[in-house]
Amino acid sequence: MRKNKIFIALLFIIISSYGQDSNVFKKIDSLKILLKNERIDTSTVNIINQISDKYNSVNHPNALIYVKKSFGIATKINYKKGLIDSYRIFGKYYYNRYDAQNALIFYNKA
Repeated sequence: MRKNKIFIALLFIIISSYGQDSNVFKKIDSLKILLKNERIDTSTVNIINQISDKYNSVNHPNALIYVKKSFGIATKINYKKGLIDSYRIFGKYYYNRYDAQNALIFYNKA
C-alpha cells in the first residue's frame, strides 16, 4: 500500500513538472512573436533577455544563445540595464550547469 502511495506521488510530480515546462515554452513562443515586431532597441533587449530567462528556468541550452544575442545588442546600443540583466542571466546559466566559477564572475559583473 505504501509503495502505491509513493508511486502515485512521484507520478503526480512528474506530470505537474511537464505542465510547467509546456507553459514556459508557450510563453517563449509568445515572446518570440513579439520579437518579430521589434526594432533594435531597449525593448528588443528586454524581450530577448526574457526569452533567455525562460529557457534558463527549464535548463535549456538555448538560454546561452539568446543571452549572447541580448548582450551584443545591449552593448551596441549602450543599454546599461540590459547589460546588467544579461550578466545576471549568464550567471544563472552557469549556476544551473554547476559552473560556480563562471557564475560568480557574471553575478559580480551584474
